Amino acid sequence: MSFIERLLYFLFFVVLARSLETLQYGIIISIFAFANITNMFFNFGLPIHFQRLTAKSKNKMREQFFSGLIIKILGLFLFIIISLIYYNFSSFNHSNIYILIVIPIYIFGINSFLQHIFFGDNNFNKVFKPFIIARVIFVTHLSLFYFKFISHEVLFFGFFAISVLELILLAKSLYNEKIHFFMKVIDINEIKDILKSSTPIGFGLFCVMMYDKIDILLIEKILNFELVSYYAVAYSIYKIPQIISSSILVPFFSDLSSKNADNSYMEKIKEIALTLLAISLLIIIIIYFVGDFIVAITFGEKYLSSSYFLKILSIALPFLFLNNLTGVVLNSVGLEKKAFKSAAIASFINILLNIVLLNLWGIIGAIISTIVTEFIILLIQLFYINQKREILI
Repeated sequence: MSFIERLLYFLFFVVLARSLETLQYGIIISIFAFANITNMFFNFGLPIHFQRLTAKSKNKMREQFFSGLIIKILGLFLFIIISLIYYNFSSFNHSNIYILIVIPIYIFGINSFLQHIFFGDNNFNKVFKPFIIARVIFVTHLSLFYFKFISHEVLFFGFFAISVLELILLAKSLYNEKIHFFMKVIDINEIKDILKSSTPIGFGLFCVMMYDKIDILLIEKILNFELVSYYAVAYSIYKIPQIISSSILVPFFSDLSSKNADNSYMEKIKEIALTLLAISLLIIIIIYFVGDFIVAITFGEKYLSSSYFLKILSIALPFLFLNNLTGVVLNSVGLEKKAFKSAAIASFINILLNIVLLNLWGIIGAIISTIVTEFIILLIQLFYINQKREILI
């Protein structure tokens, strides 16, 4: 599902970029960046908390579900208030488009919360069916937009509609599992206990989202929307190879978590690290020679200048691949807080670097900030792994 979702979002942004002016595309990318960062702030780690709770005790999850839902509903009100304040201080001039982007992003966050309950029960079919129905409708909608049968306003209304449709389908599935949305009075103490347990995870995920998306908002504020569009094209292509590293690391995560490896874990880590390093270097070479073609065939010739940014940005790929590995190692041996701490430090450094370097060197400054940030995450996580080396031997 994660692979399908990532692929569909990439296709979504490709179609938008090819169909809209660079200025319009930059505005939309900026709205998505803001919405994703703010939504992750109100994630509170609830999806992972309830997935674990469901896996341990389904009855306990049923008892706490209403309180979790109340947290998400209260979060929605705060999310809307913050979004309205941000809109009033921004340069966006299409309130209808803005609303049709930010609200669905939060609804998809609620959907993720409900999906993880089924994940905890290994009941993937209950999630997959609503997911596929909603995405098939959205791809149909996207095709109509690409062939100019509908406007981008109608496209974003469809984006809003599928978020609501998926929510309804998931809610129906939960109801069939005897998990009801309204079943008791609000328990403040229970809400506090849930947040105390889940918020550290949520804060870590928020930091990851921050360092991944904040450069877009800073480019918008310090430079302009049009440069956002060129940077976003390069960054979107730069992130695609992460699918390759994920396909390698997912089985390794399961292996390391279950302690089923035959050889020492440090040897396996070194072997995978060398594989990821070789793949990332090969991708850098490919981008260097055919980057122009990649940009032109995906996002269109009007974004050819993004290939220059992409070639420089690709220098960060070895660090990105390797810190994906170190992150998996930390998470698999129960050191999630160390992984989140490294993301928090990196987010802070990334913001400072972007503020300074964007003013000095423009988009190149943002690219340098990304490269340095990925390298710093790798160094920090290697330090944490070395501290706990005995766990892996």
